[in-house]
Amino acid sequence: MIEKKVLKAGVAKRKISACAKKGGYDIDLMDYTEMEDAAAQALAECSFALDLRNLQSLTDEAAEYLTKHKKSINLESVVELTEKAAKHLAQKQSFIALGMTTLSTELAQIFSEAIAKIKWIKLTSLDGSDGNLALAQHLKSSNMIIHCHTLRRENVDERILKEIPDFKG
Repeated sequence: MIEKKVLKAGVAKRKISACAKKGGYDIDLMDYTEMEDAAAQALAECSFALDLRNLQSLTDEAAEYLTKHKKSINLESVVELTEKAAKHLAQKQSFIALGMTTLSTELAQIFSEAIAKIKWIKLTSLDGSDGNLALAQHLKSSNMIIHCHTLRRENVDERILKEIPDFKG
């Protein structure tokens, strides 16, 4: 189990500076399980991919800041989001890795209209709700289904499979 560790704005700024000095591509922030909103604000301004794979939660305000970030973000341990946070992340202009295994119909509907390229790296099932159907259609049309490595056809509701016969879950 990972020890709880909060990313603060000062540390985020130092990590950004260190990455810039070494000419890096991404900032390793895997040690952090929580993040202050001010840290998200600082990270939103940087030009590096963000590896926040062990971050366990994201506030609405942090999600809003991160929407402005131009590179990819790994948030694979964030397994719950409010609708407000989801709406912010859905508007991001690049890749996001998310770790939800299932989605409520409301969140699925929000992400079905996403601009962001979302990698659903832990998604295991899609129920037959309208929101999940819309998300399945979006995944297929955007070709982001290729990033749903844990989603198996047998865990996709029959309604979705009838509507999208060639769905490759």
